[in-house]
Amino acid sequence: MKRLLLFLLFFSFAFSASGNAVDSLKTDNDVLKFVLKVDSNLTYKGESQVTIVPTDTLLKLIKCNDVARQWSVKAWQKVDFNRDGRTDLLVTLKWYNVFHVFVVIDKGDNLFKALDLTRGWLTGENCQLAWPIKVADKQMLAFYSRTYIYEGKVRDGEWKWRTELKTDTLVYLYDDFIEYNPKVKNYAIRSISINSRPTAWPGPEYTANIQADGKAAYSAFKFKSESGYFTGKISTNKLAELKSLLDYIQVKKLKDDYQAQWTDDQAVDYEIVFEDGTVKKINDYGTIGTFGLRRLYSFLLDLRQSEYWEPMRIPKSIPRVELPHVNKLH
Repeated sequence: MKRLLLFLLFFSFAFSASGNAVDSLKTDNDVLKFVLKVDSNLTYKGESQVTIVPTDTLLKLIKCNDVARQWSVKAWQKVDFNRDGRTDLLVTLKWYNVFHVFVVIDKGDNLFKALDLTRGWLTGENCQLAWPIKVADKQMLAFYSRTYIYEGKVRDGEWKWRTELKTDTLVYLYDDFIEYNPKVKNYAIRSISINSRPTAWPGPEYTANIQADGKAAYSAFKFKSESGYFTGKISTNKLAELKSLLDYIQVKKLKDDYQAQWTDDQAVDYEIVFEDGTVKKINDYGTIGTFGLRRLYSFLLDLRQSEYWEPMRIPKSIPRVELPHVNKLH
């Protein structure tokens, strides 16, 4: 028994002293096993749903290989994205017949967070890829996307398409990648509301309203197994982070409408009321608007788990609980 305990203690020490788990990765197979361990969503009934192809094969198969070659894209690469001294992982995974961009962030204490940066459905000639870059001596990520958007049929029944090319500069902030913004705004925000509703596919169906003093109301119609009406108080730290995120993504300058070129996806409506009385409404069908909006969506969704909510009895005919306007978000 003593030998076993000594062995376990030695093993634990050796593992903790071996450094960052990403640093030890040497082969494509090492990387694949590591990613599958971090993100269980990439397996089904114990079988991997993704593969990693060697870099030379990737450059042949990826649809936008002209850009991939220009950027010298690799199948995977070790990078410290959040500048904390721990090595993170950028990897391109082959998921069925398309490639997805993943980043694994080392959170410390042997905890890792997997982020799928790929936006929307990738089919046919659509392509997305990423490459680490430095901007103002800060580590960032260049993200390229080429999307063929169907615009309907024209004369003689031929399909009409247009090509949309876009390159974003992303920075790791607010626990995710969002568009880099060197000129942050300072909005006086009175309240923010969100209405999330799925279509044919299962998804969270809920509304939430957060006021400047942290008072909040939450209505769950189809949120996992939960339903009902709740009130709560958002913590000071979370409220400050929400305000900072809205400032950084320049929410007032975002487009009013984002539409995915497919059906049966999540539809999300935002309404931000500013202290000057103006209102910003954003409809994001498919949650593909911007990287910043996607982070806002997940941030608001996570509040249901991070904050304390008190159930309340409200007639089912009331679609959403509105709270009176209060002080500014500081």
